[in-house]
Amino acid sequence: ERGLVPAGSDLGGAIQGLLHVSEMGWARVADTTQVVKPGDPITVKVLRLDKDKIALGLKQLMADPWSAVPDTYTIGHAYKGRVTRVADFGVFVELEAGVEGLVPLSETGIAKGGDVKKAFPAGTSLDVVVLEVDAATRRIRLSVTAIQKMHEADEVREYTERVDTAPSDNFGSLADKLRDALDPGRRRV
Repeated sequence: ERGLVPAGSDLGGAIQGLLHVSEMGWARVADTTQVVKPGDPITVKVLRLDKDKIALGLKQLMADPWSAVPDTYTIGHAYKGRVTRVADFGVFVELEAGVEGLVPLSETGIAKGGDVKKAFPAGTSLDVVVLEVDAATRRIRLSVTAIQKMHEADEVREYTERVDTAPSDNFGSLADKLRDALDPGRRRV
């Protein structure tokens, strides 16, 4: 019968269960000893009973981080994540433990033929914009170029606000006005 079983307990007849690394947590587990060590008493869920083995799960006893994704991650908003790995088709970014999104190559801002692995090494902190969320398939599409566009829009807005509030004598070239905006201490003679 499927249910909760204290792992390591005698199931009778020298039957052992397997807790696969993919069932240890919602996030990728690189080092299993960070989750469990031999001899640790843990409670697991029986996932499958086969003729020769019992498949066990630990993550099923934890809250699924994807259940809150639609409410947590809003399309068009910026978030900070961590690069977990780079593939031929894009960069995987962990937004929180167990929630990973993909920055497709076209959204990395790297020129075609550029070295994506060098630009986005694993472990690097990265600002991204959420383009699409599909909680049913557990996929989030992210963008780095959208962050760059946001920064450019902020710079234009800041410049416009400076120019609009600066006193104007309506004389001089546009180049003079740009220099004045960038170097307010500069005086024209």
